[in-house]
This record gives sequence, C-alpha cells and structure tokens, in this order.
Amino acid sequence: MNDETPLSVLLVAQSDEVAGRLRAAFGDLAITLDHVSPDQVLYTLSVTHVDVVLLDVSPFPDVPLELIASIVTVAPHVPILALVVNDADPRALAALAAGAHDFVSSEAAASAIVNRLRSAAAHRLAEKNDQPVVLKDLVLRSSDAVLLIGRDGRVNQANAAAAALFGVLTERLIGVPFGTPIVSNLATTIDIPRRNGESIAAELFLLHVLSDQSDNAYLAILRSISRHHRLDVDLRLMMAAISCTNDGIVIADLNGMPHYQNPAFQKMTGLTLDDLRVAGGLLRLYRDVGMARAALTAVRGGQSYRGEMRLIDRQGRAINMLLHIDPVLDAADQVIALVAVHTDVTQCKLTEDRLAYLSSHDPLTGLANRTLMLDRLQLALERRSRRDAALCGIVLLNLDRFKQINDSLGYAVGDEVLMAVAGRLKHITRPGDTVARLGGDEFAVVVDSIESLDDIWRIALRIQQALSHPITVQDHSLMVGVSIGVAMDDGRAPDAAALLRNADTALHQAKARGRSQIVLFKESMHTAATTQLQLEIELRQALQRQMLVMHYQPIVELSSGVIYGFEALMRWSHPLNGLMLPDSFLPVAEESGMIPAMGAWSIVEVCRQARRWRDQFGAAAELPISVNVHSQQLEHADLLHQVEQALHEFNLPGSALVIEITETVALTDVDLVVPQLQQLKELGVRVVLDDFGTGYSSLNHLARLPIDGVKIDRTFVQSMMHDSLSATIVRAVITLARELGLQVVAEGVETEEQRRALLRLGCTCAQGWLFGKAVDAETAANVIGTRGELQTRT
Repeated sequence: MNDETPLSVLLVAQSDEVAGRLRAAFGDLAITLDHVSPDQVLYTLSVTHVDVVLLDVSPFPDVPLELIASIVTVAPHVPILALVVNDADPRALAALAAGAHDFVSSEAAASAIVNRLRSAAAHRLAEKNDQPVVLKDLVLRSSDAVLLIGRDGRVNQANAAAAALFGVLTERLIGVPFGTPIVSNLATTIDIPRRNGESIAAELFLLHVLSDQSDNAYLAILRSISRHHRLDVDLRLMMAAISCTNDGIVIADLNGMPHYQNPAFQKMTGLTLDDLRVAGGLLRLYRDVGMARAALTAVRGGQSYRGEMRLIDRQGRAINMLLHIDPVLDAADQVIALVAVHTDVTQCKLTEDRLAYLSSHDPLTGLANRTLMLDRLQLALERRSRRDAALCGIVLLNLDRFKQINDSLGYAVGDEVLMAVAGRLKHITRPGDTVARLGGDEFAVVVDSIESLDDIWRIALRIQQALSHPITVQDHSLMVGVSIGVAMDDGRAPDAAALLRNADTALHQAKARGRSQIVLFKESMHTAATTQLQLEIELRQALQRQMLVMHYQPIVELSSGVIYGFEALMRWSHPLNGLMLPDSFLPVAEESGMIPAMGAWSIVEVCRQARRWRDQFGAAAELPISVNVHSQQLEHADLLHQVEQALHEFNLPGSALVIEITETVALTDVDLVVPQLQQLKELGVRVVLDDFGTGYSSLNHLARLPIDGVKIDRTFVQSMMHDSLSATIVRAVITLARELGLQVVAEGVETEEQRRALLRLGCTCAQGWLFGKAVDAETAANVIGTRGELQTRT
C-alpha cells in the first residue's frame, strides 16, 4: 500500500466532534474516514471492508479491554490504533497489552497520524488471507477460550482452549446450556466448575453477534485469571458501578474524613474531594450535627445507620438526604472505615409537603378545606372546655347566585368569583380566625376567642356587607350576595362536626327566608330541620312516583268572559295530608335542590296535557298554557333545551306555551336573564312577567326585558277598591303596559266590582276565583268542551 492508495479508516468514538476534527485535519489526504459508536463497531466490521480501526479511548476512565478483545476476535487481520490524549497517557500501554497494534496521540500532526495508520495497515496486510474468515474459524484459531452460543442458549461451537479450560473434550461442550445468564456486552468474572470437582476463576466477555445469517447469537470469550487478578477485575467493576450510580457515595475514615467520593456526590454538593477535606469532612456538611455524631458513634461500634439527614451544599442550600452509613471491617472484623450512601429525597419531600398541603387546603383558593377547618374548630372547643377560655363559633355562608353565574358565564368566571370571595373573606376576618372553603360556593369562618354573641354577629355582618358589593370579573360586574348561618359553642355541641351541623341548619333557615339573610342557630331548629328532612324525603318519593299533579286555572277576556288560556299550578297529592298547595312544599324543594327536576317535569306535563286537549277538542283547545319558571330553573343552562324538546316531543307550536317569571327574579341579574328569555321567544314561546309591581323595576330594566305581557300582583287588585295607592299602581301598570305594547293580566280577581273597575281601566284579561279556581285536568277539559262564557261568581 503506497501513499496514494486510499486508506479506509473506521473511527470508533463516542463523540461526533472527534470525527469532525480529524476530517478537518486530514483535508485532501488519501483517507476515507467512517465514524461509528462503540456499540456499532462489531456489526460494521462484519459487513464493511476496513483497513484499520482508530479507537478513541480518551472518554473511557479505563481502557475498554472487552471492546478491544471483541474487535480482535471478530476482525483479527484489521489493526487497531488507540487514539490517546498524549504520548504520556497511561492508557496507551494498557491498550497495547489488550491487543491494539499501536497508539497515536490526538495532539500529533495530521501527517503523523496518517503515517501511523498506514504503517499499521501495511504490517497486517502481509498476514491477511484472501478468503473471508468466518466466525467459526475464528473460534477455532483463537488462543483464548471461545464459545459460540445459539439463540436457544446452548453451546454451538467450542475451541480447544475452551475444552482445556473446562477440563472436558470439545464434543462434551456442544449442546450444553451456557450456565451464566446471557446479557449482551457483559464483562464479569465467573467460577467454572471442572471435571475434578474444583473450580477455576475466569474473566468473561459476552458479546452479541449481529449477523442474521447464522444461528449463533452470542460470542463468549473466557480467560483464566488468578485470585489476585480476579479481585482486581471485581474491584474495577465495583468502582465502575459506584461511579455510575445516581446515589452520592463517600468512603471515609471513622472521623468522617473522606478518602473517596463518586461523581454523583460531587454533583449533589458541588464540592470536590479536596473541598470536602478542607471543610473538615462529612460532619461539617450535615446540618443536624448532633444526629450526625450519633450516627458516627454507632458506626464505630460496628452498627449501620439508616435515617434522614439534611446536607448543606456549596451554595449553602439544604438538601434532604436518605442516609445509609455502613462500617467497613478488616480481616479481624475491626471497623476501619465507613461507606456513606446519600440518596437525594429533596424532591420527594417537596412532593410530600405539597400533598400534605393539598390534603388540608382548597387547591383553588388556598383556604383551609373542610378537614383542616374541623380540626381548628375542634381545637377551639377543647381549649374552651379545658381552660374555660373565651367563646368560639362558626359562620357558615353560601353564595346566593353562584350557580347562575357558573352556568351562564362558564366555570372560568365562576372560579375567579370564588377566588375574589376568598380574598375578601381573608381581608375582613381576624388573624386568628380560620377561613375555609368547604366545596362549591360554600365557605366557613371559625371564630375563636370571642367574648359574646355580639362579636360573632358583627363578623357575620361584616361578611354580608363585604359580599354585597359587585365583584368585577372579566369585564362583568356581578352581584353574588350571601346567606349566612351562625352557630355558637354553648356547651351542648359534643364536637366540631355537631357545631358545623348546627351552622348548616341555620344556613338552611337563612336561605328559606330569602336571600342575603343571617340566621343564628337555635335548638328549636333541630325539630324543624327533622320535620323538613322528612318532608324532603317524601317529596323526592312523590316526584319519583308521579304523585305531583297539575291543576289549571282559567285566564279569561274581561270584555267577553271567554277563556283566553290557562295557568298551570302544581299540587302534591299527599297520601296522608291530601292535596297540598305549593306554599307548603316549595321551600323544601328549593332548599333540597329539587326545583330543577320539578320544573322540568312541569314543562313536560303541561305540554303533554296541551297535546291531549288538542287531540280531543281540536281548534277549541288551542289555548296557551302558562307555566311558572323558578329562579333555580333559570340558573340551569338546559332550560331552553327542556322547552324545545317538550314542544318537539308533543308536536306543539311555541305559542302553546307561556313562561311566567316573577319580576324579582327577572331583575336580579338582567344580563344573565335576558339572553335566556330571548332564546325562548325565538321558539315562539311567550314570556310574561308575574307579580308585576312588587319588584320596583325601573323603566330602563323593563324596556330591556324581552317580554310579551305582565300580570298585576293580586295584592294590588284585591285592595284597589279601598286603597288609593293600590288603585294608582294598577292604573299605572295598565297604562305603562299599553304604551309598551304588552298584554296585561290581573291576578286575584274575586268580585264583580273589581272586574268592572279593571275593564274601565283598559285591562284585557284576568284570572281569579270570580272566574274559577284551579281544577284538575279532567274538570278543565269539561270547561274547554263547553267553550262558552264562564259564569262569574257573585
């Protein structure tokens, strides 16, 4: 091979940077340089023509003996040059001893490197056979003990050196299972049992054969070693394992002065071995010095230490460590040193602390949760019972219109409202009080160390006042309002849970009395709560068992007395109490959350009845039926869907249905109500404002509402004949409605005198006992059948 013949060089290096540097150095020289990683070299040698292998050993802490041996075995006629840092690198001689042909310094000039490569290639060229050397031939020629192992884990081929090592004939090794667990690229030491019953120590290199053309899967190279050599190999393997582990390992004397630390410990602490020695050893690193001294004392006595310790790193930061310290014994079982293994559990501790925090705090608002609140309340109760300390109590509150905000504006807005409420509560309460979110829109304040009931009442008033102001969220100015239940520790509540139940009972009373109320718990409420609970259970059963019924009160034209439509009114057919009116069970339904289900049922039932009457009487039954919609139904986003589905199911036009909402509900939050009413009107459904005159609505609000009519509240109608103010209100409502193009229905008409007065004022329609009470569907059907003028009652 002359200087002009291209030289094929296979560079084995872990870094692409080495290949780039050499290619730049070689320039236009006749060199073809291919780069592979150490785990690709054997396969590349088996499929590619290579003149010389250039092995970069600089990244390895020690010479990769097993890799060099594998290259020699797979490609014995391809010379290996070890690329070392410089000519003084001690790994150069070790590489030559392992089977490398020569070495070259990475600091050498490009021409010198090329000369070494060509010299190595020329030296081996004379020995190269023209025929390819197959793997089995290499096994037979090798001076080392070599086995070829099949994919089934049994020996396929063994050379004479292997037979000598095992002390048996070669034929006796073929087909025998290979005893050592097969792991690719394994380097270890094993004991080989011999025929005479003795065993011999050997160094094992186990390599994966990458050829798919053969049944052979692994190549095992074995070398007999002395005990001393084996200890040296085992020590190298042990040190390699220590260097690779993520745990920080320090070997030190019995005073904690280090002899060795692995790279992981230096990475953990930022300290070199010299830094650690200058600092005074391990004892200087541990924050808990007393505990560290106790651990060293235990190790000096031959005991191991297991525990957690805080270690200070180079920056002065504390690292939580799981520390294992074990004594090192000499041949006489005397403790001569220690091995300290440090596992960084800082992140685990942070996670544990975070989980502990989440277990006791609300993740959205950061307030205490129910568990922590009950703990704080229980502690307050126990302090008072032990030391006759000051009073304590709990303020329980529920936002009045939160669900409507959530359903209409979305959960993101709802979450911001909750966070704003939490901020106000923390701002107005005392430092010693515990503010908690119990779930949803329910909050609590544990009030400790108060002198009297007046103190906790003032706190409740402050909360009510703070939440009476609008909350601005994403350009929305929202009124939430709050209902509050208060319970004081009077010595009767056995524990925190009982006191919380008392506050909850008071809160239910507050909500039953209307929004924005504060109620103090009294013992008499227990009886009322029990009665209410029983009524709630029965009402749920009534809803499930179809015990709710609709009665229908006619709405008539005042001028002719002809039926204009009906208003559907819910009744409960109670098995013991008979027919119950809404006033006796709707408050329970409101508190228990049954209104949406009952409202949905009423819409379906009214549409079903309208369909029956139309099928029975035809055009004579094409009368609109009014159904009352509760505020809680408006707070549910599916009201429109319920109405639309019911009309479709019973094949009814939208004009068959009239939705009635009270003036107070409509004006509670106009921005939330208007879109829903507009969508209902788009279905053809008419919308009427019920109990008009009681809500103090302004003309501005009334003009914004997409309504078709108003109903004058019965209190004004029944008193207008003897109360001039009521008469003025009735006249004003009729005049205003006429100017706005709205229909007017007067409720509660009971006398002929009232009917004539309303007719004179221009009122078009009315309902009341004068024209008929609410009756069941069958009786109402008889009225539709006659379809004449109703006989007014005198």
